[in-house]
Amino acid sequence: DVPLTQSAVMRYANGHWDTLIVDCSVVSVIEFRDTLYVAGSCGPVNPADTPAVADVKYWDDGIWVQCGVFDTWGATRLRAVDDTLYLVGSFTQVDGQICSGVARRVGSQWEALPTLPTNGPIVSDIVKFQGELVVSGNVSAGSTSGIARLHQGEWLPMGAGILGGQSNVRVLK
Repeated sequence: DVPLTQSAVMRYANGHWDTLIVDCSVVSVIEFRDTLYVAGSCGPVNPADTPAVADVKYWDDGIWVQCGVFDTWGATRLRAVDDTLYLVGSFTQVDGQICSGVARRVGSQWEALPTLPTNGPIVSDIVKFQGELVVSGNVSAGSTSGIARLHQGEWLPMGAGILGGQSNVRVLK
């Protein structure tokens, strides 16, 4: 049994449920390139270790492996865009790089995207729209807020912006 104050990632295989992780506050789960990733406040990989700093882990042959080092708990969502894995949230450093809550996985490391002009952004989601990456959340670009687009390495306004708290962005065709 998992206490209500905890969450678990469950897998249904061979007619029964398996618990893949317990004692973890998972906020996002994604299967990317045949590998399961989780993001959230997950504690240490090995209970005998010091509590983990990483917010992201991947499942590798029966164990969870830390996937990056972040300065604060602040992962919001894992998302695959054009065969690239992205992580968004409120973190300000990833794998030793200054970051404003948007990073992409390159090989075995996270790479920070250009810094958002927002002071202390909380990025909720990332999508691709008309060939450009778009982020939503507590972000700003120019005089707009709530949404920004990455154009030639710079975050720019997207229309008049969005008021209020948005957490999910979808592109409809």
